[in-house]
Amino acid sequence: MHPIKTVGDLAGMKIRVPSARIQQDLFVSLGAAPTSLSIKETYSALKTHVVDGQENALTHAEFWKFYEVQKYCSMTSHMWDGLTVVCNSDIYSGIPDNLRTVFTQTFNDTALLQRKDMVALNTQLRDSLSKKGMAFNDVDREPFRQKLVDAGFYKKWRGIVGEEVWALYEKYATA
Repeated sequence: MHPIKTVGDLAGMKIRVPSARIQQDLFVSLGAAPTSLSIKETYSALKTHVVDGQENALTHAEFWKFYEVQKYCSMTSHMWDGLTVVCNSDIYSGIPDNLRTVFTQTFNDTALLQRKDMVALNTQLRDSLSKKGMAFNDVDREPFRQKLVDAGFYKKWRGIVGEEVWALYEKYATA
């Protein structure tokens, strides 16, 4: 289709997204036309122009060979996805304090290492995908954020996830 350089470039663009409500809402708020498809259907949908583009990590573009059917990759930083540890609070509370401290510190330290590894992997993938013909561009993220503010996206999702969770998002979000 075309590279996304400005938020206006998304207007009406059919974007493959997973079935997660937050990602669908995000692209509606940006003016695009999100289309929920299985990742397994994405290559064919790009090739046949059922969708104009897809939103996925670079690992997906490499693994699923989207570079064969998608020329442009616009780096919008619109979504961050990480690993989450879920633990029963009663069991967690039952762990002795000293072990709970070790568990929490080890997890936090390892999470930071994993993020560094992801930055390195994304750098490597960008180079690899470029060599396979994918054209990359980085966008000015502020107009995208402003569009989401104006559309009420952040307010809506703050209400859905709650103040405590939203405060954590804001605390750990990076530019």
